[in-house]
Amino acid sequence: MAVRQAYDLDHHIYTEGHLGKHPFALIEMHKSEAAANKGLYESYRDKYDVHRVKEFWGLSFLEFISLPGDMAQMLIRGSINKASRESVDEEASRKLAAELRAMEEKK
Repeated sequence: MAVRQAYDLDHHIYTEGHLGKHPFALIEMHKSEAAANKGLYESYRDKYDVHRVKEFWGLSFLEFISLPGDMAQMLIRGSINKASRESVDEEASRKLAAELRAMEEKK
């Protein structure tokens, strides 16, 4: 019982002086309890998408989240490096194309 009370107090579900906002306060899922509102799963899902882990490393999401944390972070850093190199290569390609167009126009 003491553990349940401590949990409820920590998550602002119940206090001895107040039974909650409504009668179902003790049994509803609160924002502080919902796994979708916090945690590494959501963070890793976002990082997997944003840093294009599948494209760069060929890993499925399940393979990615099964990696030890330091390995996952290493892949993310590698993805950031690859993406920045891509943007540099794209900029160099644009400049070269502009120079070639300028040379063609002079002819």
